Amino acid sequence: METITHTNHLTLTIRDTLARFYTDRLSSQVSPRTLEFYQYELTKFRDRLEYSGISNVDEIAPDIIRSHMLELATSRNPGGVHARFRAIRAWLNWIWEEHEIEWRNPIIRVKPPKVKTDPLPGIPIENIMRMVKACNTGLAIRDRALLLCLLDTGARRAEFIALNWDDINFISGDVFIKSGKGGKSRTVFIGKRAKRALGAWKRAAPKHEQAVWTTNTEERLTPNGLREILRRRALSAGVPVPGPHDFRRACLRQMILNGEDAITVCHYAGHTDVRVTLRYVYQTDDDIRKAHARSSPVDNWL
Repeated sequence: METITHTNHLTLTIRDTLARFYTDRLSSQVSPRTLEFYQYELTKFRDRLEYSGISNVDEIAPDIIRSHMLELATSRNPGGVHARFRAIRAWLNWIWEEHEIEWRNPIIRVKPPKVKTDPLPGIPIENIMRMVKACNTGLAIRDRALLLCLLDTGARRAEFIALNWDDINFISGDVFIKSGKGGKSRTVFIGKRAKRALGAWKRAAPKHEQAVWTTNTEERLTPNGLREILRRRALSAGVPVPGPHDFRRACLRQMILNGEDAITVCHYAGHTDVRVTLRYVYQTDDDIRKAHARSSPVDNWL
């Protein structure tokens, strides 16, 4: 482990700079989810530093950050490791800019973790339909509607559980996302089958609640609650347990396979870059085989 010494010593504690960094992000009007991201990731890093006896910013050396990234890689996927790195980088860059520190920022000497950009598979549609059929106990009406709407809208987890009844037009199928990623609003849609299932849930749902997705105690569903519903229904259906984002991947992938262009799907997803959307276009050999059957140069020559 390298040691660091600094001239023009400035004592900045980790806890104090973190608190002021969060205040700065809040005053910059980042979304609540972005602030929550910083708080979660940096609290984990702070705990690791304090466990090593590090309480001041000037004690953070590049090797400490590298070691933390290596440790994290044993329990997180590359995307999760990169997320932690981005949070640390944002915090340290803010400190150096805010205090005009003369010595070198340690994050400059740490290479960002590599993130794979391979297409991401979603949950197979047939697995979702098996989960829907398995909704025959408990809050079956709610869960059937939840699974179909989660797939049809392709909404992010936080967007989905934040929905209120006033956000849904049952005539047109419009579903208004008030505050998506980056604070941007957009409209997604549900088709006839999802509307019928959601209409059945609305008739059975608590009448005094604005929240669309509620628990058996009539409270708004939480992220953990959503994951638990998916877990229980997957186990009942005998399929691998998916995460909420797997439904989003499945939605966008299926839209592409059904003939929608990438730009349209990009807007539907609320992505700012079509390259992000294209990561969702995971094609199996069977997908490619069917595409060739439709467009074979030889078979379509005559």
